[in-house]
Amino acid sequence: MRFKWFLIIGLFAVLLAACSQSEGASPGLSDAIKAFQDAGHTIDKEEKPLVSMVGAKDGVLFYVNNNPVKIYEYESGKSLKAEIKKGDFDFDSINGKLGLETNNEEAKEIFSKIK
Repeated sequence: MRFKWFLIIGLFAVLLAACSQSEGASPGLSDAIKAFQDAGHTIDKEEKPLVSMVGAKDGVLFYVNNNPVKIYEYESGKSLKAEIKKGDFDFDSINGKLGLETNNEEAKEIFSKIK
């Protein structure tokens, strides 16, 4: 009887760990900033787009070849997709819980490789 309980508790712990890891695997704003800095771009973390206008929790605004690049971070990929479904705006690219707004192809390429 004790073996069954240990088995059930162990299975529950494994499922709980797997669920928490899947959400944590999504890249965050700091990962995006690091990727662009590693590519040689200067980013002022204090320069922010109007995150409240798009329902994001945080964001950063910088320039690549004189083109504005806005990256928005949401609580989760689900919350990002829910904002998009409202239809007020769309992103040029999405990576997990991050949304990219830019016309710059180099920025889109860097953003797509963020892990």
